[in-house]
Amino acid sequence: MTTFQYRSLVLVSLALCWTSGFLDQLVPGLLPEALKQAEVAAFAGQSPNWTMFVLVLAIASVLSMLAATYGLLRFRPWAPKFAVLATGLVVVTSATIEAVAISGIAFSVHALSWLCWGSAVLLSFTHPVKAWFVAEKRPDVVAA
Repeated sequence: MTTFQYRSLVLVSLALCWTSGFLDQLVPGLLPEALKQAEVAAFAGQSPNWTMFVLVLAIASVLSMLAATYGLLRFRPWAPKFAVLATGLVVVTSATIEAVAISGIAFSVHALSWLCWGSAVLLSFTHPVKAWFVAEKRPDVVAA
């Protein structure tokens, strides 16, 4: 594997994740109207404090995943472990969101993004990719 291939894997996972998030809004026919209304009704019954808590948790998740993505793309020594922690935060955040309506296509694209992300994080702990995260052996440092 080359650094270009690894960085491409990280970027593809990010692109697929964001695409899955906007797919149902870009193609409205994918999700039946009844499911959209059921989702709105489920969120309407939540307390404002809980909604704020979930919102703060979601923002922290997005920011931590963006930081982890940056670290993996730049081969920072802290990035592999931070990516695992950021992934854990996303899992906890996902568990706190009670009801989400998503089309089958958007779910499939999102699942593919998690497969790519998981592969990228796993590869960061294996040879030869692991060596790129050592400060003296980073590709951007060696090339300079």
